[in-house]
Amino acid sequence: MGSGSGSGTGNAIQTCDANHWLPPISVAGPGIMRFAGKTYVFAQAGTSWAVVDHSTGVATTSAIPLPSGVSAMQLVKAEIGLDGKPVIWFFNANHDYATRFDGTAFTPAIELTGSQVVHADASGRLYGYGSNGLTEYSVDGTALVRGAFPVTSSLPWNVGPDGTVYVLHQVTRPSTIHPGDTADDLKLLHLPHGTLTWSADQQVASNEGYGFGGSGFGIAPDGSLHVTYMLGGLYYFRSHDGVTWETSRASDYASTATEIDVAPGNENIDPPDRPQDVTGYPHLVVPRDYDHIAITLDFPTSSLYTSSYYQLRRCAPFIGTSMTWPAERFAFSEAWTGEAAIDEHGVASIMTPFGLRVDVTP
Repeated sequence: MGSGSGSGTGNAIQTCDANHWLPPISVAGPGIMRFAGKTYVFAQAGTSWAVVDHSTGVATTSAIPLPSGVSAMQLVKAEIGLDGKPVIWFFNANHDYATRFDGTAFTPAIELTGSQVVHADASGRLYGYGSNGLTEYSVDGTALVRGAFPVTSSLPWNVGPDGTVYVLHQVTRPSTIHPGDTADDLKLLHLPHGTLTWSADQQVASNEGYGFGGSGFGIAPDGSLHVTYMLGGLYYFRSHDGVTWETSRASDYASTATEIDVAPGNENIDPPDRPQDVTGYPHLVVPRDYDHIAITLDFPTSSLYTSSYYQLRRCAPFIGTSMTWPAERFAFSEAWTGEAAIDEHGVASIMTPFGLRVDVTP
């Protein structure tokens, strides 16, 4: 499928190509982006970045070619839009902005109204949700306010290739299994592009009163929908249409991960940390199509585990009777709030206390 550096033609899926993690690269910064064979690490001040070439593992620090009218790019978040190009949102001079990147330059920045997440459909339209509600931005930056979500929820939302907006939310109801207790349903509703009329709810999942906090939600370029949440292991749901869902487990109590970075001192913890155990909460959920998805989990330091990232990929062979996914673990000896990025091919870069780890497929 070409180089896992991300330099192959088009957006070939490399999620399940053989892994090769480069040695730690000595760069640091609070925001990262991975695209077209490079990883970009944004410095705290927001005026410079380190650009890592995956083919050489060499980092070069330079000034960011800032969008016009912007003095710095701080608190940067980035994802690959469904048109295959990065979507970047950031903070500058007390305002939130979004921009696109083609590998060389940024598009003019679009001022947002408090949006904490921005998504792009296959046509390059941007969608944000803030104090004005749902706002759609055409490729020239023209804003169209679509109104508030019809539910009050902190669960994720996303956008499909055709511009349909999907919103997850939780509904609490009396339990039918344990009378007198409550249960929770995970519901999905959607708003087709060009309309102001929301669909009826569709059921995704349910559990006995545990809820769905920390859920993850990704949509692939083929329009398939992918939902995850953690409850004694990572539950995973996928659907072609948002109506019929297939359920499986990405991890369980017995699942293990290949240790990539070991946290020094783990052997002295009482009770001992099992370095290979897979645990954590969805940080990134990035599907490339119905069958290929990469999920990054993060887990803060607790009495039983050290701070870690886990990189899961939906790739055979699955493990054991629960058919859990192969995974890699990056364990840290301190609480860590670094970042991760997954590129247009479904391959990851992860910022750790030891430096940047970059996955390239030989």
